[in-house]
Amino acid sequence: MVSINIGRKIRFPSSLHPLNGSMSKVCTAENTGNMKLVVYTDGDCGACIVELAKWNDFIKINEALFNNVELNFIVYSDNFPFFEYNIEKTDISLPFIYDSTNQFIVENKLYETLLQTLLLDSDNSIVLIGSPIDHQAMQELYRKVLSE
Repeated sequence: MVSINIGRKIRFPSSLHPLNGSMSKVCTAENTGNMKLVVYTDGDCGACIVELAKWNDFIKINEALFNNVELNFIVYSDNFPFFEYNIEKTDISLPFIYDSTNQFIVENKLYETLLQTLLLDSDNSIVLIGSPIDHQAMQELYRKVLSE
């Protein structure tokens, strides 16, 4: 299933809303020439919020690796105040984008998990699928692709 999606172009619906001052360019038609990291998560999932805290730490530790990568943490939630409360409580400072209608998943047919991680090229085509958090092999793949 994963290999079938490599190279597939991802669309960003107009229903996405940047949060906490983040103005992600990946949500527009503008092509910036940068790789893009997209982490889509269910904001009602406590374990997913814990995973976001790990992302926060991972990006700080690997700052040089992600220096020229657009970071996009897309959140869907039926209980947005729950998500906001938990993010404030954990002191996570990531560029969040709210998907109030779950259109990112629907339009891109990404139904596999509550937390989906994609690395996209400058044309929004999938280069890697999967999280490097807690996965050494994926960390190496990310380092290889982002160092090229």
